Amino acid sequence: MDRSAFTNKLSHKFSGVTVENASLVEDALRAYQGVQFVQVKLQKSLIRLNYDVQLTNLDELMDLLAEFDVTKYQRSLWWKWRWRFAKQIEQNIKANAAHVPHCCGKAPSSARRR
Repeated sequence: MDRSAFTNKLSHKFSGVTVENASLVEDALRAYQGVQFVQVKLQKSLIRLNYDVQLTNLDELMDLLAEFDVTKYQRSLWWKWRWRFAKQIEQNIKANAAHVPHCCGKAPSSARRR
């Protein structure tokens, strides 16, 4: 499995995952650019996946799942909260990828006395 510093792990419940489309969904996600790991747990309607945030995002993956009539589970506040939390983690990983590191021990150059 390819591992990147910008890999996000998602385990979420989805509506519309059936016996007929489970293998199709899994194959489509595996073939998508940036997706590194996919597992569909049909009994619990869970999809676990690892993906590289630099190559794809949750919105693109949801568009792909929508082609198979699979949507995120909305009947529980717990799963709504988990979805928002997953989006927040994705945003943090994207921000970390774009961050330019600097030395935290030094004062900023504009604050130095001359």
